[in-house]
Amino acid sequence: MTCCNSYSLSCHIQHYGWGKKGKESKVAKLMGTKADPNKPYAELWVGTHKKGPSFLRETNILLSEYIDKEKEAAVGRHCYARFASELPFLFKVLSIRKTLSIQAHPDKLLARALHQKDPANYPDKNHKPELAIALEDFEALCGFRKVDAILHFFSQYKEFARVVGESFVESLIRSYEKSDKDLQRKCLKECFTQLMNADEVVIKQSLAELVSALRAKGLRNSLEDLIIRIYKDFSSDPGVFCILFMNYIKLKPGDALFVRPNTPHAYLSGDCVEAMACSDNVVRAGLTGKFKDVSTLCDMLDYSSEGVDEFVVSGRSHTANIIKYAPPVEEFAVDRIQFVDPPQAFQLEPYAGPSILLCIEGCALTNLEPGGFVVKRGCLPRDVMKCGPSHFNRNYSFYTVQCHLHPCTKRTRLCGLSGVLRAWQRRGAGK
Repeated sequence: MTCCNSYSLSCHIQHYGWGKKGKESKVAKLMGTKADPNKPYAELWVGTHKKGPSFLRETNILLSEYIDKEKEAAVGRHCYARFASELPFLFKVLSIRKTLSIQAHPDKLLARALHQKDPANYPDKNHKPELAIALEDFEALCGFRKVDAILHFFSQYKEFARVVGESFVESLIRSYEKSDKDLQRKCLKECFTQLMNADEVVIKQSLAELVSALRAKGLRNSLEDLIIRIYKDFSSDPGVFCILFMNYIKLKPGDALFVRPNTPHAYLSGDCVEAMACSDNVVRAGLTGKFKDVSTLCDMLDYSSEGVDEFVVSGRSHTANIIKYAPPVEEFAVDRIQFVDPPQAFQLEPYAGPSILLCIEGCALTNLEPGGFVVKRGCLPRDVMKCGPSHFNRNYSFYTVQCHLHPCTKRTRLCGLSGVLRAWQRRGAGK
């Protein structure tokens, strides 16, 4: 049986202001070309989203146009029936120098409503659950802290309680004492909404007083250091106080964070690989100069009060070299494939749907009859659209495109790889 081809992709770079600059950026290193030391390289986008679409490098046609032309032969019958000419996922690399906004991504129902009402700011009808896998030490805020922790901060930091308002703080205290989860969510929403709608003068004064008191302390904890750090860029933004409402999460390389729809979050620093449903819908309300939609964010959020463990995802060891990250969604899952001492060859299971193969470190060779091509960090081509098996070994060879578009049941071989991640479509999950 013949197998599907692999294609080298030309992928899009987003130069958002919060990105790491020049050679400090993981994104810039993956470009394989000289980076401008004064330019931020924030995100590498791999996929079919119209804001940053990938092209087939050899023919310079849009990946979405190729899929539209070849249909299920390109991505598989199930994927094409469900998603047509769009990939079900968007695969990214992020290099974060400066805090991203306090934000959330709408569920499918709200995404459709926002798109119909304001397509300029909400360009997609789709939801955007996302999985971030740390490539280095990574910081984020995600979800609301447990209520007792928030109440502790109201007591510890009077400026925080003053901005929210005494009556709202007291209501949250009473809901906690009654152990009424529904009432706690209602009161927490009122507290958060008060903060995000507080007068800018009050926010600025309260933050200045808080930061002054923290700087005067002889010994500060990591959360207090974070407040001071974020304050330097956002001295009058209520988002700085969100640090006290939300879980502060630190990831080590290989740790992952799964962000469900309607969950407040903000990425703070570090590099990560990110897989998500194909959407760019973002509702923002703080720590940004971009469009803010405070009322929508406050109304849409899931105010469940949960700890860090609800959001940190541990990959499942599949083999000695493969760790699987499989969140409860149908659009994507991720394999992390890593070798300390690469073997001559390594076999992977084939998947019926489309995959993206991204080399983070090391190098490999795909071998499709009658030729192959090199996949290597910082060496073009660096990103591969894969719909079927490839063969990796220690030889270096450029590629020739041979379009074998039928599904393949042979096993995939990999070799010479270190730190490769592969995303694929999961069928039948999270519907």
